[in-house]
Amino acid sequence: MRATVLLADDHKLFTDGLQKLIAPKHEVIGAVCNGRELLEVAQQRKPDVVITDLSMPFLNGLDAMRTLRSAKLRTKFIILTMHSDISLVVEAFRAGALGYVLKICGTDELIKAVHCVAKGTTYITPLLAGDLI
Repeated sequence: MRATVLLADDHKLFTDGLQKLIAPKHEVIGAVCNGRELLEVAQQRKPDVVITDLSMPFLNGLDAMRTLRSAKLRTKFIILTMHSDISLVVEAFRAGALGYVLKICGTDELIKAVHCVAKGTTYITPLLAGDLI
């Protein structure tokens, strides 16, 4: 399944690289650099999956996700972040995320997360899964 993916991270170089890594397996329909843009583009384009950072200007990834979920958008969310604090992982899943991946992980893991989340299943990086249990 080729999912449509929207990227949200405040580092343009990072989203440019992500786009090149994800494009062979999934259709990247855009990249935004802050939470407000994420709300606007996600509501317009209705991606299958949003990959978002937690820390972004104007509106963080969690609050943007909450807003989009309350708007009944069927988009599924993956948090891609440097934050490995278990309380943030729990908060992200309570807010509606289906995936949580750390930026230190490899490309194969992110592609696997997109595939799982696009199908509606949960993905948690193995680096944190044990701590959650």
